[in-house]
Amino acid sequence: MNKYSAEKFYELAESINELTIRFKQISSVDSSHIPGFAQYFDEIRQKCHVIGLEQSRKQASRARDLMVFGKSPEEIAELIKHHLRSISELIKSEMESSLFFHVPFEKAKYYKPVEPLFGKDVHDNFPSAEFDIREAGNCFAFGRQLACVFHLSRVVEALLGAIDKDLGIIDRNTTWNYYITGLHSKMLVKYPEPKDQHHTKMRAFYLAMENRLREAKDVWRDDATHDASKRFTDEEAEDLIQAVRLLMRHAAEHLNETP
Repeated sequence: MNKYSAEKFYELAESINELTIRFKQISSVDSSHIPGFAQYFDEIRQKCHVIGLEQSRKQASRARDLMVFGKSPEEIAELIKHHLRSISELIKSEMESSLFFHVPFEKAKYYKPVEPLFGKDVHDNFPSAEFDIREAGNCFAFGRQLACVFHLSRVVEALLGAIDKDLGIIDRNTTWNYYITGLHSKMLVKYPEPKDQHHTKMRAFYLAMENRLREAKDVWRDDATHDASKRFTDEEAEDLIQAVRLLMRHAAEHLNETP
């Protein structure tokens, strides 16, 4: 799927309009006008390519290549008139057969962001979650709130896997409740009464993580998974993106799923 702003449509229309006006302003076309018209057609070609109008791009390319010296003024004028008409008709036809989506400004930042949506630390420490983080943002941008929440659930499951790796909860084919319940007892085994700064830090981390995971499970994950009638508003889905982002960023300070 191509990504570009609606400005690109305006720029294409503007180039065609400029060429049309320029052509009408010249009373008699001669060879001195050829480079200018070739440049106009090349600009149209480039702009058609950007928004995926391939047949129109090819037509503009042919028009540009035909703007050569050695033709009579009448031939040049007829070529320009013909290709202007055919390009306009092709653009209209191609746009009729394509489906364009409008992503509002406030959601555009979630669709294929340049930087990792949850930050570099999460991207580096939880590479298995990157696909679902990206898809959560894409789904939110396109108004697919429930799908967004499902992807966020899978992001948290990457965190559960990292916890399993650190604490050895063992059974990977189990429920969130099993993980969260097992987290506490396993944490007490691996990090007993604080004996050094690292133990103190990890105990505090896991005690906070236990509460946050339990909250996530009870507040939204179980409903999204088990309630077929559950729906999420834009505001709810965006709040969950931010909540899971904070959760994963906190986890990335202490855990790494890679060796």
